[in-house]
Amino acid sequence: LCPAPHAYAYGERARRRQRSPPPHRQAQPSPPQRRTSLYDVLGVPADSPAHAIKRSFRALARKHHPDKHSPTSRAREGETFRRIAEAWQVLGDEEQRWRYDAAQRRAAAIAARATSSTTSGFYASRAPARRAPPPVSASRTASRDYARTQSRYAPAWQ
Repeated sequence: LCPAPHAYAYGERARRRQRSPPPHRQAQPSPPQRRTSLYDVLGVPADSPAHAIKRSFRALARKHHPDKHSPTSRAREGETFRRIAEAWQVLGDEEQRWRYDAAQRRAAAIAARATSSTTSGFYASRAPARRAPPPVSASRTASRDYARTQSRYAPAWQ
């Protein structure tokens, strides 16, 4: 049996083609990417000297350069090479490296403060710090006791 001629006229076949795929075939959202540090990109520890960073950059750049790979994997290797080059641009310059390290330390301190706070959410960093009461000196304690004895409401035997 042939479908009705008006089915083609109103684009029913085109609408059927545009249906979304079944749920098990739809692309799943990727999990959020954790930001890797520039030291992790180059594969060196944070306290490594400049010559070790340079050696690591050159080895990785040689390995992941897009011109050394086939056209099918060139895009992926080009992205890797770009991240390596960005890491070298920051860590290769002493002043930029110092600024990057300072920003990392600041971010770590803020994260530590946020996790140690008793409150959560937006006001976590704005929670007032709880201070211990100042220590009571011996002279203050003695003067308070003396004032109690001199009160006109104090009993005579005190």
